[in-house]
Amino acid sequence: MNMESMKETRGDSTAISGAGGSVEVGRPVPEPERGYQFVRESVGIVDRQDLATLKMYGRDPVRMLNGLITNDLLRAEPDRAVYGAVLTPKGRIITDLRVIRASENPPELVMDVPHAGLPAFREHLQKYVPPLFARWGEADIEVIGLYGPRSPEVLEVALGTEV
Repeated sequence: MNMESMKETRGDSTAISGAGGSVEVGRPVPEPERGYQFVRESVGIVDRQDLATLKMYGRDPVRMLNGLITNDLLRAEPDRAVYGAVLTPKGRIITDLRVIRASENPPELVMDVPHAGLPAFREHLQKYVPPLFARWGEADIEVIGLYGPRSPEVLEVALGTEV
């Protein structure tokens, strides 16, 4: 599902459609003040093209990545995102990221990383993740951010399930 397939613009509103029907939200606004007010009162939908997505899979990707990030990935529930930072052995921040345990059997992680930190993160994975335990590569996934009090409503419509 991508941004264009989800929306249909009608006058001063946009219909967001998905598996659960459709919901009307306001149109995108170019003025920052109106956009801020809109997110505070309704929902803002942002195509997060600033993020790259990677996947990690193999024998034990969770344990391999858990040792490289600041949050405890081992305690994360399946299908829940964990936010953390990737650090050098000396504690310098390489990049921040979100990780989702997408599948338990076989184990697979999906990560979103800012494009600015991607080259250093790839180099870090190459250096510290043994291919015997985990492999990683690009994931063909678009990241869309929903912000504001109506976010759950729009997400439920898009996914066709309660969140």
